Amino acid sequence: MSERKLIERIRLIPDDRSGDHAQDGFDYQFSTAIHLMLSHLKDKKDFAFMYEKVDDYVFVSDKLKLVNLYQSKSTSRSLTENELVKREPVKTKKAKVKKSKIKTTDNTDTTDQNLTGLSIIEKIQNNLDTVKKHMSECEVRGHLLWNSDYDFGANLVKDSSVTIKSDAFILDNLSSKVKSNLVAKTSKSNFDWEMIEVNRLLSKTHHFKLTCQHIEEVIHSLIGDNNSYSKAFYNSLFNKIKEIRVNKEELTSDFLLQQIQTISTLKSNKIAKEDYRHLISEDDYRNNLLHIAVNELNSMKNLSGYPKKEAYDLIYEYVDINYSNIKYPHEIFDEISVMERYSEIFLINSEENVKAMIVLAFLEKEV
Repeated sequence: MSERKLIERIRLIPDDRSGDHAQDGFDYQFSTAIHLMLSHLKDKKDFAFMYEKVDDYVFVSDKLKLVNLYQSKSTSRSLTENELVKREPVKTKKAKVKKSKIKTTDNTDTTDQNLTGLSIIEKIQNNLDTVKKHMSECEVRGHLLWNSDYDFGANLVKDSSVTIKSDAFILDNLSSKVKSNLVAKTSKSNFDWEMIEVNRLLSKTHHFKLTCQHIEEVIHSLIGDNNSYSKAFYNSLFNKIKEIRVNKEELTSDFLLQQIQTISTLKSNKIAKEDYRHLISEDDYRNNLLHIAVNELNSMKNLSGYPKKEAYDLIYEYVDINYSNIKYPHEIFDEISVMERYSEIFLINSEENVKAMIVLAFLEKEV
């Protein structure tokens, strides 16, 4: 499967996306991206995925001539008509000025924060129009993803089958009154009602746990019983998304399937404590967290994109160079903890993880 043709054209579309999310929102956005990719994979869809290019998430399929654009909002409130048309403040570096109260068309007070930005609904339509302009032969669909901790507004839709607790609806389900109001309160003369879907997708409160559960379910549906190591797989994809975000590259369904196949064939044989007792102190021998870390790292260290692999390789290099001169292997932790080269490793890894890396490096040398 190759998605190169459409991806290369997406890459050429200019956009003004810039800046980072706050860390909490950033993690939620990454969980949403992983959740979406696994959902597409479960549906047997070939795709290429880009992060923060044109929209928050872009999925393209050369085979289907299809582009799906996703905009994610982690807002802690219900989705109402006002939320759809509320204009977002433009971020500027100008000096702070006194905020003044203004009235909106529905007579609610708001604060003027240099509100020259676009509303959610306008941004979605603009992104649809932009992609259609550059890729007229494709079907282009837009999606608004809402924090599932919060409901849909009670008066949004005309279809009685769509409730405030529903998972999704298409904008064509909006009542005539709401549609008219959206047009009247925005710069648009009309919207692609049938081509925009709203989804309550993922809880911001529990996004990590729910995404790991989703990973396990999808992998099980694709290849049956397996050692999915969902948390490690999540972290691996998290790092990979950060990489493609910076480089404006893509991830493909082929890549994800390859990662899943790798995970399913990883060795699940545990290393017994006694096999490395000679490498650790008595206190460490009694530390169950260390033994858990040893076996997770042993299973995952050869997985492409595994976040601890780079740290492990650095520690293995140190052990390899100094192996013949090291009298007490369990004391390496103290030696490298004061070295600048390893400072970041100690900053982002627990003590047990670092010691597990040392243990495995020595076991590799002893083979």
